Amino acid sequence: MRREKTLTISVAAYNMENYLRKALDSLCDSDVLSHIEVFVIDDGSTDETYSIAQEYAAAYPDTFFAIHKENEGYGSTVNWSLKHATGKYFKILDADGWFVQEGLKKLVRFLEITSADIVVTPYWEGPRAGKMQIKNKRPVNEGIQSVDCLKNATSLIMYELAIKTSILRQNKILLPHRRLYTDAYMCVMPLKSARTVQFLPDPVYCLWYGRFGQSMSPTSLINHVDDLLQNHNELIEFCNQEQGSANYQTMVHQVSALYNFIISVALKHFPVSQNTRDFIIQQEQKARASNHDIYRDAISHKSKTALYLRLMRMTGYRSYWLMRIMRFART
Repeated sequence: MRREKTLTISVAAYNMENYLRKALDSLCDSDVLSHIEVFVIDDGSTDETYSIAQEYAAAYPDTFFAIHKENEGYGSTVNWSLKHATGKYFKILDADGWFVQEGLKKLVRFLEITSADIVVTPYWEGPRAGKMQIKNKRPVNEGIQSVDCLKNATSLIMYELAIKTSILRQNKILLPHRRLYTDAYMCVMPLKSARTVQFLPDPVYCLWYGRFGQSMSPTSLINHVDDLLQNHNELIEFCNQEQGSANYQTMVHQVSALYNFIISVALKHFPVSQNTRDFIIQQEQKARASNHDIYRDAISHKSKTALYLRLMRMTGYRSYWLMRIMRFART
């Protein structure tokens, strides 16, 4: 029987032989190995992904666990890890990302002593102009805060979060299979039961953009926008069921951020056309009818998309055609 750990890390890996070693090496620090468990979930790969995972499981049998399963998508890997986790907290690492070892050490030490339901850390993102940049660096207070402080803050991103495993299980969180971008559920559904949050100053996650076939590439976003829409619709329904609950407005703020992201995909990556304008108007009508709180909150975010969305609403969406000037669209 495995002893309980401080942190469970779920690594989704599908044909990641060229990236997986870097991700797993970032976890091989002698100060944290005995405090973490790492589930490397090979989601039906056809390359050497599983063999690489087995190497780490053989070298560190108390820390790394290699799992091979049929291809069911990202959500299925998170679900497997949640079912088997012994960690006090739960965190996700994509196989083409990695952790900053010093940040991970500080996070693990902190998780051992805190009682916060959610712990938030900044993350590195890049490369932009050849450099990695720190993202979502938030004001850090010494103590635990109410989750209510998030309802007007910059929206949560999966890469920032370590969530109490008990909170995830209490909410019976299961991510959809065979669908992209389902990490958004991890930023909304735990808020049903979470009551406290704590912020740390040191980045942990490194998110690298630029890999061919990456889900956040413009091509993938265009081809899989229906996945984004389906996720959004299900999270709207989740919020509708939680109206009147303590963290309802915080959940609304998170779901409206996903809505903004969908609008930004249309503005940045769809052709400048009447069809795209009609798509945006259609989504606006659906959002307003489905949950007016989410529709209203969408323009509260401190982002270019929220600003432009406000302008489109004020002008009956005629200002959509200013996209070229405002550089939202491809030229």
